[in-house]
Amino acid sequence: MRVQICKGKSCSGSWAAYLEKRLKSDREKFSYDAEVDDCLCQWNCMNGPNMVLDGVMFERMNPSLASQAFANKIKEIRQSINSKKWK
Repeated sequence: MRVQICKGKSCSGSWAAYLEKRLKSDREKFSYDAEVDDCLCQWNCMNGPNMVLDGVMFERMNPSLASQAFANKIKEIRQSINSKKWK
C-alpha cells in the first residue's frame, strides 16, 4: 500500500506535516508495511489537504480522518487476504 501526502503550498500550510507524522505512527501501530511519503501538488488545492491512498484521492483531510482512511484500507486488505485463504 502506498500513501502520499500532498506537499503543495496550500496543503503544506494546512495539516500535511501532521498527516504524514500520524500515518507513519499508524503504520507502526498496525504493524503494516506501507509506504508513507509526500508527493508534489495534486492540483486540488481548494479541497486540501489532499492524500492519495493507493491511487485514490482523499480531500479535506485532517490527522483523524487520514488515520481512519488508512485503518479502513488495512482492514479491507486483510479481509481480502483472509477470504482468499479460505477459498
